[in-house]
Amino acid sequence: MTYNVAGNQILTSVPGSSYTGIQNVNGSTNVVLTAENTTIKGANHPCGALWGTVVTAGTVSSMYAKDGSMNIILNGDATYSPAIR
Repeated sequence: MTYNVAGNQILTSVPGSSYTGIQNVNGSTNVVLTAENTTIKGANHPCGALWGTVVTAGTVSSMYAKDGSMNIILNGDATYSPAIR
């Protein structure tokens, strides 16, 4: 896993249109960004990456959204990290 200078795990956004797997070549974790909805998705996208719902830092108390995707935040350095560590 790759971390930014603040110590947050770095997630790389991928489109999910082809198989990518969970691990990016740069060492970060692949994530397909989505808007949270009521349809259960689970934690993993069919392409092998994680499902991720972008949230504002400090606004959630759970690592996962109601639809099963991971809550993630957009960091100030244009990287993504899990909302709950």
